[in-house]
Amino acid sequence: MPHRLGLAPVVTIWLFKFAYGKFWRYIAVDAILNLVYTFIFAPWLATRGIWANINGTYLSIYLIVTIDGLLLYIYQMWHENALVPAVKKPFSRKLQPAVSKPTFEDENNKNNR
Repeated sequence: MPHRLGLAPVVTIWLFKFAYGKFWRYIAVDAILNLVYTFIFAPWLATRGIWANINGTYLSIYLIVTIDGLLLYIYQMWHENALVPAVKKPFSRKLQPAVSKPTFEDENNKNNR
């Protein structure tokens, strides 16, 4: 549970800001940051008595944190409908921005003249 509420998801969310939309860059940077977190930062915390590794190896923690980051990325893409392929709409010559469209009052004034 501490991995879901600790530093790893926070770093993953910050990584979204800089690498969102670039999947392979995101995976590479996330894997490197997870290596630093799991094999350098977590043992440093353990030697100071702040963090304890119970029933797991550092490799298993690395895999859990990396898969969690991948699932967060996939969830974010799904949430923004980025996984759904874009539907191309045919071009319409009558398509105008809302500002340039005549209002109802303008049409009535043309009819009254």
